[in-house]
Amino acid sequence: MTKFASLAGLDFNEEKTGSVRISRSRNASNAPTDIHPSLPKGDVRWGFLKLDSQSGRFLIDQASVDQHIEELRLQLAACKSTFDWIHAWNVYGARFFTTNFGKPANSFGLAHIDMLLETFARIQAKLFANTGGSVISTLKQILSDRFGVTDIPEGYLYFPMSMGGLDLKSPFIDLYLIRDTICARPDMYMDKFFSTEDVEYRVAKKAFDNGTHGRGVPADYSPLKMYGDDEFFSMEEFTRYREQTPSSLLRAYELLTREPAVQNVEATLEVKGAIGTEWRALSPYHQWVIQLYSANMIERFGGLNVVEKGLLPTGMVTMFRESRFKWQG
Repeated sequence: MTKFASLAGLDFNEEKTGSVRISRSRNASNAPTDIHPSLPKGDVRWGFLKLDSQSGRFLIDQASVDQHIEELRLQLAACKSTFDWIHAWNVYGARFFTTNFGKPANSFGLAHIDMLLETFARIQAKLFANTGGSVISTLKQILSDRFGVTDIPEGYLYFPMSMGGLDLKSPFIDLYLIRDTICARPDMYMDKFFSTEDVEYRVAKKAFDNGTHGRGVPADYSPLKMYGDDEFFSMEEFTRYREQTPSSLLRAYELLTREPAVQNVEATLEVKGAIGTEWRALSPYHQWVIQLYSANMIERFGGLNVVEKGLLPTGMVTMFRESRFKWQG
């Protein structure tokens, strides 16, 4: 790589290069971690993820997260309106962290989802330690202090703007929608491949030794006659081109890189009666929100819409929220 870069007149960004040695030793504490001197120094990173040499997993760099918690605290404190505060949280507290924690895939496994859930809980607990430890309790406190309104239903905060809600984003819901469908133990795909490969080698070796091929059909040659005293090739030679030939390895790769399916949210009869055919047009995220808070919202407002449809200028409100918002610094 360095030779190619030199010939092409390119330079590596040393701050964004690194290397890690990972061992599958059962005793990870005794596994060798020395890096060859020709490899770049530094961590292997993407966003907030850092490749850990002991576990072989991408883990969240909590120290970097803490730095951004303080930056988010500054941005929220500078907001002059409730709309600005919600917009700052949605963009920074939900979308920014979600994007830089990596997109969940089977290769990361269930442990990655649980790590994200724990980290988002820690972010809110640290950021809103003085106002209940959550974004919900904090926003309720802001509305109470500014407008004297108490007993605000959580559904009103999370409901989409098209239904009269404040459209506050929760980073937890999308994760819970895929938590039960992601692969719990991604190692099993490669374990299955290695087991299949071992079986294929033993079958091929047995056929060679017995002078057969296919499904045990006698071959028209004698290995001893054709190859003399040569033995069947070793497992190392048998697997030399595994990245080019076996379909089982391709299948393992495709399963590992697959993103988990999003669970369907079934609406209750009460929700179906209140929202009608609009349910199908909603995203799984908003379906979860509406189904979760429907009972309280219907009891409070007599339906799922906070205001009568057609009376809320959602386009104007959205433009107003985004046009006047400014980040600090």
